[in-house]
Amino acid sequence: MLKRDYQMKFSVSGLPKDLFEADVEALFAPYGRVSFVAVYFDSISMKNRGKAMVEMRNQEEAERALEALNGKMIGQNTLKIKV
Repeated sequence: MLKRDYQMKFSVSGLPKDLFEADVEALFAPYGRVSFVAVYFDSISMKNRGKAMVEMRNQEEAERALEALNGKMIGQNTLKIKV
């Protein structure tokens, strides 16, 4: 039986407001392949809202990232990750 990879999506909050997609991808990349990142910006001020959506292709890698990064301090901010 073939093992199938399942994509896993995360909602990430508590990000420093000076991070962009490449920064968030670099945060998750040590744990596996990141297939998608979107950082949310306020439509009027165009400032980062401190939230992002991250998608990883491999469930095991995604679970490692979740375990390692959830609750991690980045500067003065604590990351909160929800599946």
